[in-house]
Amino acid sequence: SRVDQTAIDGVPFGVLVVDCAGRAVAVNQTWSELSGLSRRSSMAEGWQAVLAPPDRVRVRQDLERVAGGADEAGGDYRAMTGGPDGWLRRQGAHRSV
Repeated sequence: SRVDQTAIDGVPFGVLVVDCAGRAVAVNQTWSELSGLSRRSSMAEGWQAVLAPPDRVRVRQDLERVAGGADEAGGDYRAMTGGPDGWLRRQGAHRSV
């Protein structure tokens, strides 16, 4: 799928776009600043490096629900970014292109 990079770069919060297999296909600059990962390092499954290990399983389960046809999935997950740990809010929806 194609993501409009200009559109996601224009928002004031971190954006990470993943496919149903959990591979990042796009991130914005704010995501990179918050996560401490470059755009290149965030691609594919690299973005999962910021997830606390116990939360990686829950993220995978959410992605599987969306891939299975669920309309939405998401939740709050712990992020480990090298600075003070924080939280990520993931909101997902199945989108056919």
